[in-house]
Amino acid sequence: MAAPGHYAFQLDPCRSHQSSVQCVQADALEGLPCWRLIRSSSSANATKSPNSLVRLRQRFRSQEVRVDPDEVAAAERVGYRFIGNEISDRIAFRRASFFILRLIRAKFIKDEPQPIDEAAPPADAGSTSSVMAGDAAPEREQAAPQILCAEIPGYFWPRSMADARAITQIILAKYDMCLPLHRQERVSPRCGFQLPRSTQCDWLSAAYGYTFRIVDAMMAEACQTAFCIGTDATGAPVRMPGECINWHVFVFVADADHIVFRAARAHTSAAIASLLTGFSGYLLSDAALIYDALHREHDVTEVACWAHVRRYFWKCRATEPALAVEGLAIISKLFEVAREANEIAMPARTLERARRALPILTLFDRWIERVRSRADDKSPLAAAITYYENQRAGLRTFLTDGRLRIDNNICEQQLRNLVLGRHNWNFFENEAGLNRYCVFRSLIASCALHSLEPQDYLDEILRLAPHWPAMKMLALSPKHWAATRASLSPAHRAIIELAWRSPAPSARAARRVASLSLSCLTATW
Repeated sequence: MAAPGHYAFQLDPCRSHQSSVQCVQADALEGLPCWRLIRSSSSANATKSPNSLVRLRQRFRSQEVRVDPDEVAAAERVGYRFIGNEISDRIAFRRASFFILRLIRAKFIKDEPQPIDEAAPPADAGSTSSVMAGDAAPEREQAAPQILCAEIPGYFWPRSMADARAITQIILAKYDMCLPLHRQERVSPRCGFQLPRSTQCDWLSAAYGYTFRIVDAMMAEACQTAFCIGTDATGAPVRMPGECINWHVFVFVADADHIVFRAARAHTSAAIASLLTGFSGYLLSDAALIYDALHREHDVTEVACWAHVRRYFWKCRATEPALAVEGLAIISKLFEVAREANEIAMPARTLERARRALPILTLFDRWIERVRSRADDKSPLAAAITYYENQRAGLRTFLTDGRLRIDNNICEQQLRNLVLGRHNWNFFENEAGLNRYCVFRSLIASCALHSLEPQDYLDEILRLAPHWPAMKMLALSPKHWAATRASLSPAHRAIIELAWRSPAPSARAARRVASLSLSCLTATW
C-alpha cells in the first residue's frame, strides 16, 4: 500500500513482461490526461478474475477515443482549464485478416577486376598505332558472370504459397473448433480473400505429410513405456460411392504423456490388439467385449470404469427412484474419496485411498445383495446390477495402485470433439481425411495435456519438421517439445524464431513504450 499522498503506478508496455513499479507524488499527476486512480483493494479484487479489465489492460494495446464537452469543443478549449479525464474501457474486436508475406532474395554479380597484360610493350607516345584488320589480335573469351542469390530460408516451405501460420489457422479451425472446410471457405472473404476448400485440402495434406511420423512415434512410446492407457472408441462414417462405411476412431490416453487417436475399420479384438501391439500394463476401458482378448492373451490388466456403473444406476431413476438414489449416493462417496486422495503424493496415496474406499465397496456389495431380489429381470435396475457384478473384479483394480483412475471420463471427453464434428460435416470424405483428423487431433489434444499453446506449437513444428531427422520425430511431440526447443541448434532455432513475427523483447518493449500514450499507465492508490 502506498503511503498517504502518494500514488503507486505500474507501467506495462502491452504484453511486454518488462514492467516497472514506481511511487510518485500526487502533485506529479496533475495535468496528465490519462491517469486512472483505482483503490488498491478494488484492484486486488478485480485482478482475481483472468478476464478482469485490469488484467486485460496489461495484455492488450489500447486505442483511444477522446471526447470533449460540446461547449469546450465549440470554443476550442479557449477559456477552459483542463482538470482531468473520466476514463472507461470497453472490449473491442479488430477483424483478423490474411496478409502477403513477401520474400525478397537479393541477387548479386561479383565484380571481376580487368586483367592487365604485362608482357605487351608500352605504346610509343609519339606514334600513331595502326593495326590492319588482318593483324587484329583475337578477342579474349570472357567467362559467364556468376550470379549469387540468397537461399530460401528454412522457415519457408519450398514450392508452397502458404506460410505455416496460415496452415495452422486452418488446422485449428477444422480439428479444434469443428469448422468444416466449406464453412471456412465461406468465412474466408471476411479475412481478405476467398480461400477455396481445394487449396485448404492441399495445405492440410502437406502438413499431414510432415507430422504423421510424430504421432506414430507418440503411439510407439506409449505402448512401450506407459503404465496405464485409457481407451474408448466412437464411430466415424467415411463416404464411399453410394454409401457411408462406418469406421471407428480409438483414443488412447497414455498416463500424462500422450493422447493419440487411431482409426480402425472394425471394432474388434483384432483391431485393438493391433493398435496396442507391444503394450503390457493397465488398460482402463469400458465393458466392451473387444478388450477381453487383451486381458486373456496378453499381459494387460483390466481397470473398469465406475462412471459407467454410475450411469446405469442413473437410468434407474424413472423406474426405481428410491433405490437408484441409494446406489448413486454410495458411488458418489467413492468418487469423493478418489478426489481427495489425488491430493496425496505417491506411494501414500495407494494405502490411504484403499483404506477409505474398502468400507464403501463392502457397503455397496451388501446393498447389491439386498436389492437384487427386488429388481425385475428386465428392469434398468437389474441391468445395472448385472453390469456391476460382471465388472466387479476390474472395478477393484484401482485399489492396487494410487495412480489408477476410477473412471474413464477423460477418454470420453476427448472423443466429444469428434462427436460434435459429425454434426457439422456428417462424414469424412475419404480415408485420408480420417487419418488427417487422427494426426492433427492427437497433437492438439496432447498440447492441452502439457499446457502448450497449440497455435504456437503447430506453427513451429510445421516449420521445423521438414528439416528434422525422421528417426527422431518423438522429440517434436508435445511431451518433449519444451526440452527439445531449449536444446535446439542455432540453425534449427533460426527456423522457428521468425524475425518478422516479433522483434527482440528489449527492442519491442522500447518501441512500445515510446509509442504508447499515457492510457497504458495504470495508477493504483
